[in-house]
Amino acid sequence: MSKRDEIIALFNKKLFSLKLDDSDFLNKHPLPDDGKGRPFKCDCAQKCGVDPRKHPIWTPALGDEESEVMVVGEAPSATGGLGVNIGGLFEQWEDERKSHVTDLRDWVKDNLGGKVPYFTDLAKCGVANQKNKAGLARRIKKCRERFLIEEIRILNPKWIFCIGNTAHKFVSELITRERLSSQISLRRLTHYSGLASLPLTIEDKKNLIWKWEAGFLRDEELKEKLFELSYFRTKKSISESR
Repeated sequence: MSKRDEIIALFNKKLFSLKLDDSDFLNKHPLPDDGKGRPFKCDCAQKCGVDPRKHPIWTPALGDEESEVMVVGEAPSATGGLGVNIGGLFEQWEDERKSHVTDLRDWVKDNLGGKVPYFTDLAKCGVANQKNKAGLARRIKKCRERFLIEEIRILNPKWIFCIGNTAHKFVSELITRERLSSQISLRRLTHYSGLASLPLTIEDKKNLIWKWEAGFLRDEELKEKLFELSYFRTKKSISESR
């Protein structure tokens, strides 16, 4: 069985009340709701307070079979669509909301072998209000045990890029506790969103910040290249114009 088939089998078994065809997982799309939140069915839904009609629920975005890279975010955002959604193939994603997630995908391809990475979240069910930190933390802990352990074991990645501090903390703890592969290179990356880490632009992240965070640049090289950041270039041009 291929890695992709194993991932599909995992989510078919633990996230849905009826078995979806494998082909259903290859296209990014929302699943129809019959008014009762079906076909969503997770044993932890009640404990987590998940309402499949009001909360964003996503399966992973599948990467290339040969990819050795896994990207882990925190949780689906309500702006990406409420209800149950299939992530489909990451290669086919377009950046309709200008979130820059496809910039991250392409950056991984350009820097690590040309293969599309696998993208998943700590919590498969997001919250309607991002201020609900307690609810999100509860979902992250449940999903980490229910899904993420198996995702890592199936994919056996060489690289795991965690988007933000929360993802890095939970994945690091999991790898240590479960004694997962010592060959995994775990890195925290600044969030790809244009609203994250202002005043950095997406070009700053692609050309410098992510490379440094991934270990592709030494600290000395980073210091030498700091003035290539658009933030410093802008300040310099303003200063020279005065």
